[in-house]
Amino acid sequence: MGGNKKYAPLNFPCGDWGLEIGPEELSSGQNKTKQKNPTKQKNRFVAGVAERGSGSPEGAAARRGPAAPTREPPTAGEETPGEGQMEFRLKHTWDGLPVSHEPVTIGLRPGNAGLLMEVRAPFFNDPPAPPGEPGKPFGGLWDYEVVEAFFLSDRTEQYLEVELCPHGQYLLLLLSGRRKAWKEDLPLEFEVTRMKTKWEGKALLPWSYFPPCTGKFNAFAIHGSGEERKYEALYPVPPHELQEGQEPDFHRLEFFKDLNLKELTGEDWKQPESDIWRSLNK
Repeated sequence: MGGNKKYAPLNFPCGDWGLEIGPEELSSGQNKTKQKNPTKQKNRFVAGVAERGSGSPEGAAARRGPAAPTREPPTAGEETPGEGQMEFRLKHTWDGLPVSHEPVTIGLRPGNAGLLMEVRAPFFNDPPAPPGEPGKPFGGLWDYEVVEAFFLSDRTEQYLEVELCPHGQYLLLLLSGRRKAWKEDLPLEFEVTRMKTKWEGKALLPWSYFPPCTGKFNAFAIHGSGEERKYEALYPVPPHELQEGQEPDFHRLEFFKDLNLKELTGEDWKQPESDIWRSLNK
């Protein structure tokens, strides 16, 4: 999550609904040539079960440059259009400063059963790995090195929060109202490839996890420890909204920006119904 991490109770409306689930096809991008690289480890995690590849995990020292002296007016986060795919680069900290390393990149593209989220990011190995089993949900993952994506229905303030860790743990939260988490510990098909100074992750997010009328998006990344903790955002808090002593807060839903899923799936596509979200009203 980032910054203030407290959750509360809930609420609901919007659209016709039902269910489609099935993280069975993460592998659309999986047919890559294997490299003989002792510093690279590839793990495949399916619904909380890890299948470890060969190779030894090697952490790298945190690569942090000096703090940026000036605050740039943030751009739109650079969505790179492509047929059936989007790419976003996290070029700023939560409060609009330029990051001092290669930006985290998040790609989105559709699969038959959901949305494929692909992460490419520096690997800081700071903090060290969470004390949870790779391939399973880990509560409080936001206290570690993590990349997060939030998918919001601004009509209802319902949203899906996705947290992915380079060590293989993940956390999915469904929220109805700001910070009001009502469901977690959902299964996820998640694959991690970790190298000495960078990592890549792929997660297939079933359509049933998305709230009705999903149309807004933001993404974040966190790394570092203590005074060196860094919070980065795709869409930072605008300069005129910053206040002295303000803490990072990834639940400022008013700063999320439009995400048109039909640009990925085609104009005739309709968001599949979800029994998971419908159950919130029962």
